[in-house]
Amino acid sequence: MLTVQEAFEQLLADHVMTNIETLRRWLRAGKIPGASIQSKKEGWRIPQESITNIIQEKKEANNQTDYKKGYQEGYEKAVNIYRKKTKELILKGIYEKEITIYRTEFRNLVTPNISTDSQQDFLLFSDDFLFQFGVRRPRISLVCTYLDDWVYFPTEDILFDLANQDRKDESLDDIILATLMTYLTQEFKNR
Repeated sequence: MLTVQEAFEQLLADHVMTNIETLRRWLRAGKIPGASIQSKKEGWRIPQESITNIIQEKKEANNQTDYKKGYQEGYEKAVNIYRKKTKELILKGIYEKEITIYRTEFRNLVTPNISTDSQQDFLLFSDDFLFQFGVRRPRISLVCTYLDDWVYFPTEDILFDLANQDRKDESLDDIILATLMTYLTQEFKNR
């Protein structure tokens, strides 16, 4: 049987607790099996087995925490590697879906997103930047490719990452249109 001080020293050495008052609270609350007060003079007596069990439980809990932390780090690393590989694939022309963005659809989005004064300038800018890129007259549509949250416009060499988009209720086409509109609006303001 151990005294409170002896038990505390073992718990402190194994980093279970750092304050003797915590041990005393546990004793008063009955959290340590087999501990009892022999007399007021002798104070608490604590079985070695109880202290050993507490230390062992703490070590197991730490191992679980280390395991969970290691698992999470490994998972995040694997996700990053996967995302890097899928980005490389879409840039090489490998994709799961091809999406057509029509000029008229895109132009219809301009009204609520751009001030009335700037709309005509923005439409000319979007034609130059996207629909007329590399040709004389604006195309009626653009084709982009999609692969696991990556959207690539190969003609314009524009790549979007949709991983952080929180638009679960919208269709992929609508998400891409909205992202493209946000991107072009930013480019228009920065020119």
